[in-house]
Amino acid sequence: MASSSPDYARIQALYAKAREIKAKEDAAAAIKKEASRLPTAAEKRDAICAADFRRQWNWTTLFFTWLFLVNAAGIYFFTKGFLLTRLVLEEHSTCADPPRHYTPDSAREGCWHPRSFEKAVVVIVDALRYDFAVPVNGSEEQPALACHNALPFLYETAVKEPHNAFLLPFIADPPTTTLQRLKGLTTGTLPTFIDAGSNFAGTAIEEDNLLMQLKVAGRRIAHLGDDTWTALFPGYFEEKVSRAYDSFNVWDLHTLDNGVIEHVMPLLKSKPKSAEGVGKEDWDVLIAHFLGVDHAGHRYGPDHPAMTAKLAQMDDVLRDIVAALDDDTLLVVMGDHGMDAKGDHGGESDDEVQAALWMYSRRGIFGRTAPETLLPPASAKDARAVNQIDLVPTLALLLGLPIPFNNLGRPIEEAFAGRKGNDWANLASVAAMTAAGVERYQDAYFKARGIEEGNAGTRALWGGAQEALQRSLGGEKGTYKRAYELLTAYQRETLDICRGLWARFDVTSMVQGLAIMAASLVVLLLFARNAGTDSPVMSPELEQAELQLEKNGVDAPANADADGMDSEPDDFTTSVVKGAFIGILAGASLGVTASSLSPEPSTVNDTLLGATACSLLAALVAALGSPLPYRAPFPTTPWSFLALLLPALPAIGFGANSFTIWEDQILLFLLTTLGLIFLFASFSLPSPERTLGITQAVLFTLLTWLASLSKLCREEQMPFCRSTYYASATSSTSAPWQLALPYLTTLLLPSVLKSYLLPSRNYRGPAPLFLNTLRAGLLACAIFWTLDAADDGAWFPFLPTGLLKTARVAIAQVVLGIGFVAGPVAYAYSSPCVSITRAATQGPSSTAAPAAASSRMTVTVLGYANAQGKANGRLRARARRVADPRAGGTGRCAETPRVAHCARGSGTDGVLLLFQDWAPGYAGQFAVGERVCAIACCGVPVEPPDGGVEYFWWPDTCRAGSIACGAVEEGG
Repeated sequence: MASSSPDYARIQALYAKAREIKAKEDAAAAIKKEASRLPTAAEKRDAICAADFRRQWNWTTLFFTWLFLVNAAGIYFFTKGFLLTRLVLEEHSTCADPPRHYTPDSAREGCWHPRSFEKAVVVIVDALRYDFAVPVNGSEEQPALACHNALPFLYETAVKEPHNAFLLPFIADPPTTTLQRLKGLTTGTLPTFIDAGSNFAGTAIEEDNLLMQLKVAGRRIAHLGDDTWTALFPGYFEEKVSRAYDSFNVWDLHTLDNGVIEHVMPLLKSKPKSAEGVGKEDWDVLIAHFLGVDHAGHRYGPDHPAMTAKLAQMDDVLRDIVAALDDDTLLVVMGDHGMDAKGDHGGESDDEVQAALWMYSRRGIFGRTAPETLLPPASAKDARAVNQIDLVPTLALLLGLPIPFNNLGRPIEEAFAGRKGNDWANLASVAAMTAAGVERYQDAYFKARGIEEGNAGTRALWGGAQEALQRSLGGEKGTYKRAYELLTAYQRETLDICRGLWARFDVTSMVQGLAIMAASLVVLLLFARNAGTDSPVMSPELEQAELQLEKNGVDAPANADADGMDSEPDDFTTSVVKGAFIGILAGASLGVTASSLSPEPSTVNDTLLGATACSLLAALVAALGSPLPYRAPFPTTPWSFLALLLPALPAIGFGANSFTIWEDQILLFLLTTLGLIFLFASFSLPSPERTLGITQAVLFTLLTWLASLSKLCREEQMPFCRSTYYASATSSTSAPWQLALPYLTTLLLPSVLKSYLLPSRNYRGPAPLFLNTLRAGLLACAIFWTLDAADDGAWFPFLPTGLLKTARVAIAQVVLGIGFVAGPVAYAYSSPCVSITRAATQGPSSTAAPAAASSRMTVTVLGYANAQGKANGRLRARARRVADPRAGGTGRCAETPRVAHCARGSGTDGVLLLFQDWAPGYAGQFAVGERVCAIACCGVPVEPPDGGVEYFWWPDTCRAGSIACGAVEEGG
């Protein structure tokens, strides 16, 4: 035994050593196996997460695409009834088919009426308001503006040479857009928002018009200036002598006008002997459209030296044009619309529709029917004002052309009254021809629309005029004048009827559109209340943190997928989308069937209405029948009720005219009320949050009032409102004090954003770069407006012309490039504004089990709790049994908790901590080998009294219900 004892001991030692080696090999194999398992699990988790995201993205995209199409249909039906429409007739007037009998004595007599002129020059001074052309004597209470008395030539000539010229107010029918004005000036029709007809797909005017009649008669048309003419009348102008210029650069006052001036004067003179030259032999009608006055109004307003200079330039140009005219050429100078006190125009006020009309002839053929009308009207409100559509029959008859078929205007009296003003036969003749054309057009329009013919009043006027004309043929005195008066009254009455006809709303279509949009809003509210939450955030940093947890053994629960989340489809969204598309098919079929059975079928409208209505109905049924817990889209708390009430009140207010006029004051009242509600509600909060709430409520109210100091008054608010947005009530330039605001914004706004990001630890990663770029962009904007003011006010007259403009354009292009190209691209590809640090620390030793002390990895994520920035997301939780150190018991982690903001007025930085440890039993709270993970919000780490697992103490300000694995419960 003694001899065997050393051998036994040796064998025992070898066996122990072998067991130790075996244990190490098994441990290494286990680590290797675990290491090989982790990538496979991560790949599976990523695949499931990506598939889940794609599925939710596709269904959500389909839902919002359908919602967009439904709202588009609703807007279509509403605008179909709200936007006034006019049917465009395809008929054209011809010389061979006058509306009443006319036999010309010779070819020179022209069509429908003897020709008075061989050529015509039409000069359009855009936005030439009537008071720009007449003398204005200012007073101390209301002094003359810069736009007054700068264009005296028109008035002086009309007074000194009444047989050669006349000046009248020229009233435009709103809307006063260039497109609608040119249509009225060439076709003689009233403007509407939409002209439904064969030319619906394009902008070209294809209905009968003056330029078309000129082309048919073989007349050559030259055009200079505004390129809108070439878009509306393509192929009408002589390319050799026409020049079109860009009309949309309202900041450019001179390029277009200078170009017109350069080319118009050679065209008014005889053609030179050289073949390359141009002259008056190359055209029959010359159109020159100046835009400088309009652009000066848009840029500066009418009360600005730039307006004075531009009107003075027009005065000189018109004097030169008159000097170059011959006896057979008619000159027409007119404005297409006026402008308001800010230089804008849309048709809302009288100043915007009151333009000027001046006609001139060297032969002196014009006259006045009453001596008191010899002088031009002092204001545009005079009864002698003519409608702009009256120019169409006037020019057509003076040039010997057929009046366009759709014309509703009447001849201008001064052009046909004769030098003595008593040529009633001529007046009756042109009035009868024009009225007959209106009668023919009205009959054709009513027949095309299926509307009953005109009322008895117009019929009586028409019959009386015809009777007077017949008596005049028998030589009865005074009948021509009577016939002219009756025909004028007939045309005036007919015009009123047409205005009322085209101002009639289609209430049925409007109700259909509103109902569709209201139903779509209900579906959207149901979606917002019941649709599932977003997919987990795909962030490399957060994925790395989760992977670290897996390495330390924190596994997902058995009832969860590899990503720890339920991957069941979002039943609400899918059911709504499927129901909607089934409704589209069923509704479209019903619409086609209903249209085929209707006496007045409209297949497109009926099909669209049926598909939209059934689609919405099916979507609502699917939403209400969703298996998910239903939550009604109604406010359930005072704050949600307030969130619904405040936007609804201004919307309802638009139904009353007075609320619309005083919208700015009503909005200020509502916002101030909201600030006061915030203020009073803050007093019920705990002390730290109370201070923050009161501060933000006071700042909100003060900033609201500060913003209200800059205002732009409506005309209806006068004299109870004073505009401060512009330098003066009659200027479109910014007030000097406003130049300081962009610099103040440059200084304060990035600093405010930085102070907001710092407490949540989000001023990290790309955040400093973004804020510094924002500051640079704001500074560039401030410099832009300073250069603009310097250019407007001629602060630096010694600088080369155009230098400040070039600098402004370069700055604007750089800022737009940063804001719309570089900025979004950088944001899309940048990392989140969070900071993630990893630190390996030595675990605490335990007297009970010193071998249990081990290395521990602590992962710290800073800035993840920000709910406003890019770092916001949802952390995938791992359900584990953990202990609440305050209660000493065990609990269950929430499976899908949300990350909460950690700095809720307590002053503690929002820090997200993930930590894990292995430890033997700790005061009986954990089983041996229990793996623990936790997140501390506003927590203070405390050293355990007996080693083991580190835990956190939760201050009262956090109000967390328990330690949650992966996130903090609500209230944390």
